[in-house]
Amino acid sequence: SGTQTRSVLCQSGFIEDCPKPMPETEAACSSTESCSWVPSTLSECTATCGAGTQTQSWSCPSGNAADCGSEPTAEVACYATSGCMWLTLDWGQCSSGCGYGTRERNVTCSGPSQARKADCDGRARPDSTEICHDIAECSWILGVWGSCSATCGNGFRTREISCSSGVEGDCDASKPAVAEDCREVTGCQWIISPWSVCSSSCGQGWINRTVSCESGSQADCAQPAPATEEACFESFCNWTVMEWSDCNATCGPGFQLREVLCPAGACDGEGPASVQACVGNSGCTWQLAEWSTCSTSCGSGVKNRSVSCPSEYWEDCGQEPTTFDTCSSYTGCQWQVGDWSQCDGNGCGQRVRAVYCQSGQVQDCQAEAQPANITTCDLEVCLEVTSDSASFDLVLEVNNETSVESVKGSVQEAVADSLNVDAEAVSVELVNNGRRLAAMQTLEFIVEVREVTKGISEFLASESSLTAVAQDVAQELPARRAAAAAVQIHW
Repeated sequence: SGTQTRSVLCQSGFIEDCPKPMPETEAACSSTESCSWVPSTLSECTATCGAGTQTQSWSCPSGNAADCGSEPTAEVACYATSGCMWLTLDWGQCSSGCGYGTRERNVTCSGPSQARKADCDGRARPDSTEICHDIAECSWILGVWGSCSATCGNGFRTREISCSSGVEGDCDASKPAVAEDCREVTGCQWIISPWSVCSSSCGQGWINRTVSCESGSQADCAQPAPATEEACFESFCNWTVMEWSDCNATCGPGFQLREVLCPAGACDGEGPASVQACVGNSGCTWQLAEWSTCSTSCGSGVKNRSVSCPSEYWEDCGQEPTTFDTCSSYTGCQWQVGDWSQCDGNGCGQRVRAVYCQSGQVQDCQAEAQPANITTCDLEVCLEVTSDSASFDLVLEVNNETSVESVKGSVQEAVADSLNVDAEAVSVELVNNGRRLAAMQTLEFIVEVREVTKGISEFLASESSLTAVAQDVAQELPARRAAAAAVQIHW
C-alpha cells in the first residue's frame, strides 16, 4: 500500500475564487508489482557438531503473503563445530607386564562427522599414548647359591635375588631367602691320636689309637677310615711300662708321663718313652684380648677384639664369643665453624657465623673451647674511632677460693678477643666484692675499652653481642682455674 497525489488548481489562479470544499490532492493506493519475500530471523543449527539444519523465517513487505507469491523454503543446511569434543576409549593393556612400558587408547572427535579431525581442532587433544607401570608379571630372579662358608661341618651360603623389573617393591612381599644353612664335608680331615703301647709286653699284641672326623660325624671324612688297631710284637720283654698319667695340660699341648721299669736292670736299648706329647681340652676356655679403642673419637663406632682357644681347636672351647661391638666416644669431638656473614653496607655492629659440634650434639664438645659465633665488623668505616672509651658493668659469681686477679686477667683477654682489639686497650677494675655464700662470691667489675671504633660501639649496643661477650668470658675463666656459675653484662 502507498499514496497517490494530484494537482488541484482554480482556473482564476486564486483558490478562494473556486467553490468549497477543495478536491483531495492525495489518496491511498495499493500495488504488488515489486513485492518479494524478505528473510528475517534464522534459527540455531540443529547440530552442535557436524551437519544439521536451520529454520529460515520469511516476511512479505505488504503484510499480505499472497502479494509475494510462493514462500521460499523454510529449512537450510548448516554445519556446526561448537559442540565438538574429543572422545577417549579405555586405555589398552600396558606393553610391559613387569616394570615401565606404554599403553594406548583411541581418541576421536565427537558428533556425526567423527572422521573429520579438523572439527575438534583448537581443543587440546588428549594423549593417545602414556607411560604405564605394571607388576602383574613381575617375578623374583634367583641367583646361584654360593659356596658354603664352612669346608667341614655346618655353615651358611648366600645367593643374589632381584626383581625382574629391577625394583624390589614391584615383586610380591614373599621374597625368597638370600641365605640358608649348609653343610660341607669336602674339607673334613681325620683326627688321629698317637698309637697306644702294645697290649703285650712280650710277644704278639695290639696297639690302638682313636680316629675321629673333625666334623663329629665319621661319615663326613674320606673313607675308609684309618685303622684304629694294629698288631704289634714286643721283643724287649724285660721292659715294664705303667699307664700314662693324665695330660698335664687341661687345654692345649702338654705331656703325659708313665713309669718305665726294667726289673732286671739290664734291658736292651733306651727303653720305651716315659714322656709323650698330649693335647688336653677338659679345661679349655676362650682367651679374650682387650677391646680395641673405638673406631671413632666423636660419635658412634665399633670396637673389636681377638679371641682364641688355647688348644687351637675352637670346638674345644664351645660357643665363640663376639669379636666386635658397638661403642661411642666423644673425646675427639671438635667444634666446627661456618664462614662469617657479610657486614651490612655502611652499617657496622656485628657479623655472625654458624658454630656446631661435629657430632651434632652441643654437649659432646667442650663448652669452654666453643668458638665465638658473633664478632664486630671490620669494614673500613667500622674502624673509625668515634669515642675515647666505652665501659660496661660485668657481674660474676665465682668460687670463694678464686683469685680476683686471675678473674680480671680472664675478663681482659676474653673481652679483647670478642672485640678484636689488643688486650692493652681493655682495662678491668673491681668495684664491688659482693655477697659471699657457702662456696660462691659475687664480683662486680667495670670494663673500659679505649679508642672505641664505630664498629665496637654498634656491636656493644646489641643485646645478642653482649650475650656473646659474656659467653666468651665464661669460656676463658676455666683456663685460669676460675670457672663462673653466672656472667651478666650491663651496658
